[in-house]
Amino acid sequence: MTKRTTLQPGDLVCYNVSRRKNRGLAHIVEVRHPKQRGTTLEDRMGSIFVLWIKVGEYMPPVWYGYAEPGQIAKHHYTSAFEKVSE
Repeated sequence: MTKRTTLQPGDLVCYNVSRRKNRGLAHIVEVRHPKQRGTTLEDRMGSIFVLWIKVGEYMPPVWYGYAEPGQIAKHHYTSAFEKVSE
């Protein structure tokens, strides 16, 4: 299980699923943290807006289609996004 860290705008993150950290790299633009008493599913799950720098074969689902490099995409706030160490 991945340790969940608090993500902030400006962080550089990778999409870590099935040990494929080197396949997807993104820059966080906006974070909407999950809320305990949210009225909608999006409020309860939270969302994250990222600018994709590099995309791989296995990418997280986006709200409207597929992620592409140079595109800002909205994703669910999950522990699969891992902060890249500096």
